[in-house]
Amino acid sequence: MVKKLFKHELFALGRVLFIMQGIVLVAAAFLRVLQLFESDNLVYSIVFFFAALLYGVAVLVNLVAPLVMTVVRYYRNLFTAEGYLSFTLPVTAAQHLMVKVLAALVFQVIAWGVTALSLVIVMAGDVLHEVGLAAAYLFKQIPADVSWHIVLWGLELVLFLVVMFLSQAFLYYGCISVGQLAKKNRVLGAVGVYFGYYVVTQIVGTIITVLIAVFGDRIPFDALAEFVGAHPIAFVHLFLCGMLLLATVFTVAYFFVSHTIIRKRLNLE
Repeated sequence: MVKKLFKHELFALGRVLFIMQGIVLVAAAFLRVLQLFESDNLVYSIVFFFAALLYGVAVLVNLVAPLVMTVVRYYRNLFTAEGYLSFTLPVTAAQHLMVKVLAALVFQVIAWGVTALSLVIVMAGDVLHEVGLAAAYLFKQIPADVSWHIVLWGLELVLFLVVMFLSQAFLYYGCISVGQLAKKNRVLGAVGVYFGYYVVTQIVGTIITVLIAVFGDRIPFDALAEFVGAHPIAFVHLFLCGMLLLATVFTVAYFFVSHTIIRKRLNLE
């Protein structure tokens, strides 16, 4: 049943997201074609400007759409009248959450890939050739004992981006879940929960900044700077892994909030 539910979620998202991704590629191709007819003509400049604007907007929408759609579907499928049907399926609360977020992640990865492909289309020709030569030149300048660290940094960064996507999705899931505890205006309640969370995080961030400013002389910045200078490669790994660990902790916390409410405090009335 979980596989069927996952396929259904992919199909539901794909009906809209594949169209958006197609628009991105068409806009990129149109922009590339316009570059073949470079001109100082005013009409050409206006058309080129709007084509570039259309491409930029299409890319932006394509990148944020998977997250937006998974949040909307989470609310509709689990906290509206559809929830009566969804919770009759032999699927646990955790499986409902994971199916939705993983389906959205699949399309987020596709969106990143489509964006990269669209950039290749826009730069096709001399520009792409020059970029390739520059990248090859820079790679040759990297010492052999450092190049494999760059690969690891890339993997760590990609993993961090994936976890950050999951974290954002579960954050919005959690806000919706807490908001539905309200007897009326549940959507407004979810928005209020998010803004409350935002205010709290800003206050905590401000307090931490003040504490660092006040007690900064007790923090061994010199020792930290010395470590960074002596072990720059290790520091980058530690920094990326630390950010990844922190994002994972928040992701688990947001998941726990949604999961607990769905299991113990679900209210579809």
